[in-house]
Amino acid sequence: MKIINFVITFLFVLSFLSSFAKAQTERLDNLAACAGVIIGNGAVDFYLGDEQSFDIAANIAYSAYLSEVFSGGYQQKDL
Repeated sequence: MKIINFVITFLFVLSFLSSFAKAQTERLDNLAACAGVIIGNGAVDFYLGDEQSFDIAANIAYSAYLSEVFSGGYQQKDL
């Protein structure tokens, strides 16, 4: 009986810790996806001959992503 209780407790703690790790990086994942959309829109502009719009889109995406990375205290494995 003690073994079953230990296994259940261990699985519960493991489940809790793994959900916590996902919650910390969810914001970074959403920001990276948004930056990817901005870069994609800029790539379409570049393809249509508007290089300046691409440069602006790239600067916006990089600025947003890097500002979150540097202020968020993320570890290397999160990036």
